Amino acid sequence: MANCRIVVTDFSGRVLSFKKFPSEVSSGKDRALELIHQETQGILKQDARIGGIGIAQSGVIDRETGTVLFWPKVQGWKDVPLKQIFETEYGIPTILEDSSRTRGIAERRLGQAKGLSNFICVNIGMGLGSALFLNGQLYVGSCGLAGELGHTTIDENGDLCSCGNRGCLEVYSSGWAILSRIRSALEKGVDSSLLELVREDPARLNIEAIVTAAGAHDRLSETVLTEAGTHLGTALAALANLLNPEKIILGAAVAQTAGHLLLDPLLNSLRRRAFYQSVRNLDVVISQLGEEAAAVGAVVVVAEKIIRTLCAKEAPAEIL
Repeated sequence: MANCRIVVTDFSGRVLSFKKFPSEVSSGKDRALELIHQETQGILKQDARIGGIGIAQSGVIDRETGTVLFWPKVQGWKDVPLKQIFETEYGIPTILEDSSRTRGIAERRLGQAKGLSNFICVNIGMGLGSALFLNGQLYVGSCGLAGELGHTTIDENGDLCSCGNRGCLEVYSSGWAILSRIRSALEKGVDSSLLELVREDPARLNIEAIVTAAGAHDRLSETVLTEAGTHLGTALAALANLLNPEKIILGAAVAQTAGHLLLDPLLNSLRRRAFYQSVRNLDVVISQLGEEAAAVGAVVVVAEKIIRTLCAKEAPAEIL
């Protein structure tokens, strides 16, 4: 189930309130936006001091126009002008940014990337993305699409991805991929302790249940998580050789729930495939930030924008 998270913070990123609720994106874009507006309107009525809105969004976005270009596996989210929708509705500055990047921004401000210049944050949720920080700056690429790690090819003849390509990393290592592989195996009659769980209630099959089963040495769950980690390590080896980061931080629900069950095979694959010099001092860690991290990062971005605007207005003309 996809959830929406709304946080209110001060300008430093300190969380003042946090709420999570089902986004109902499967019911369509309009229904999802209706629920978000209801919550947002309630918060703004309670606190008129709120000066901006930051939106952390999955999928492929145009950060300059604030548009969701498309959201793989979710219908109806194509060319949605999300920034314009919120600015028109509430009349306050709004930014739209990729959720992997906003989580990375939160890590740099509040987490394990403090003081680092070259690091990568990898978001492993139902989808898979990354944020690249090079020489102390977030790298977004020539048209803002840098970091689409989930849609890099690791098997030219692999399974079809929702983006239309074959063999994307997201097909093998995302939360969606892990759940799909477990379901497919159970339907084929593969022995697993998860079989009884699914018979009682198919909706109970989630990442938490798979991790619990793997921790109890369920072979199917162990195998699928090991394969997901191994493929992820292969992709990260390429990034390690290409960018030579100081640290890679694994965040979002799948990474933080699976922990060492995903991290151990990832490290084995990474060390086998990358140059020794690239990984000798490379630190790969699980994020310690909570599930609100991506939302906090988005608020930090809009807060910085507001501060820059205020400073520009107050600065003497000769230094503008």
